[in-house]
Amino acid sequence: MLALHVLADPTRRAILELVAREGAVAASAISAQFPCTPSAISQHLKCMVEAGLLNRETRGQQRIYRVALDGLDEVAKWLERTRWFAAQHSQ
Repeated sequence: MLALHVLADPTRRAILELVAREGAVAASAISAQFPCTPSAISQHLKCMVEAGLLNRETRGQQRIYRVALDGLDEVAKWLERTRWFAAQHSQ
């Protein structure tokens, strides 16, 4: 699952938390919160969009990011299945 691979990176997890808290965030505002270069943040955002964790909207020259709830649902379903399997074997 690509989403789990993407979330293995601590910067990407922090970006996801930031966007979830704020609702809709411009790429420039995201970049301002991290010590990485804007180019590095752009690459992180691209990976997160491709993995289905963020949605991107273009407003003029700005790129606005929101959490893609469907992507989070997919991760949550995988975790629940894995938890269920583990519970079956721990009894």
